[in-house]
Amino acid sequence: SHRGTKSMFLKEPKIETLKGQGIDYWDVLNPNISLPETLDTIYWCRMVKIPSLKKKNQVVGAVPIIQEGNWKYVHHMLLYECHSATDSEEVFDKFVQAKGAQCNTPNMPPSWKKCNVPIAAWAVGNEGGFYPDHVGLPLGEEHGGSNYFMLNTHYDNPTMDKGVVDSSGMRIYHTDNLREHDAGLLTLGHNVKPQHIVPPGQVFTTVGHCSAECTQKMLPETGINVFQGMLHTHLLGVKIIVRQIRDGKELPTILKDDHYDFNYQEARQIRPEWKILPGDILITECVYNSTDKSTATYGGLATQDEMCLSYLVYYPKTNLGGCVSSPSVGSIVHSMGIQELYPVNKK
Repeated sequence: SHRGTKSMFLKEPKIETLKGQGIDYWDVLNPNISLPETLDTIYWCRMVKIPSLKKKNQVVGAVPIIQEGNWKYVHHMLLYECHSATDSEEVFDKFVQAKGAQCNTPNMPPSWKKCNVPIAAWAVGNEGGFYPDHVGLPLGEEHGGSNYFMLNTHYDNPTMDKGVVDSSGMRIYHTDNLREHDAGLLTLGHNVKPQHIVPPGQVFTTVGHCSAECTQKMLPETGINVFQGMLHTHLLGVKIIVRQIRDGKELPTILKDDHYDFNYQEARQIRPEWKILPGDILITECVYNSTDKSTATYGGLATQDEMCLSYLVYYPKTNLGGCVSSPSVGSIVHSMGIQELYPVNKK
């Protein structure tokens, strides 16, 4: 029998490769990364530089390139712009020819933390996609973009298979046939920290806030227009919704998934476009089902940890790349009824 099930958005357009009209592409790939046999999850960071361009180009789409046979190991990928207050070539160029290294380790070069503005996101089940005809994301420092990028790849190898080598990545489509608007990508939700706690044995809701103060300060007077969104949790997530509050009233919901599938994290095209104004409050709400768990789950990078994030692609581009929140350690301690903390005696 060939029967089975598959998650899909029935109203989403078919992904078709862009051709002609000055469209070119740039493959950003990992160079034969050997997955450690002793780790079930790693994040691999690799620095890349944009191809030589004679004039301004805009990114108009991105699709995954997953090495044959490796779909089960590549969990998600993010491509970040790298920015420096000093000469970016001096800061980043020395890493371009290198194979890369594990992200978020004590020996990670400090300059890599400057790669924190996402321009493309992919997760398991996502086929990639393309921007509307009036929008593109600028490439090159002189055009409001960046010359250097960091590809951050999350590999998941729960059975610790041996001998896994991978060269997956993204194909970035770009054009010098410029669109009307420059685009940006905004990350919302709960900060990825251990303060994000999902208790065991229940259905539990977590929220991440983007405050009115933040949007008031960072968004243009006419606001931004969101045309694409992607929702993201790990294994316990069952429902995600992005709420919008304006002048004390909740507006109709634009982006939500009442039946979230960890293995189908497809981006959603938002039509008509979603307007976000200065002073709006944005709340990413994630519902988890931990009824089969006997211990708490904490926020973190591993697949067995949890996240609560949403990614919005919008225009016009601003300097706001992320707007997330997390409870303070003090508030968590108080909520647990802990009266006093004692320092760890380190010898």
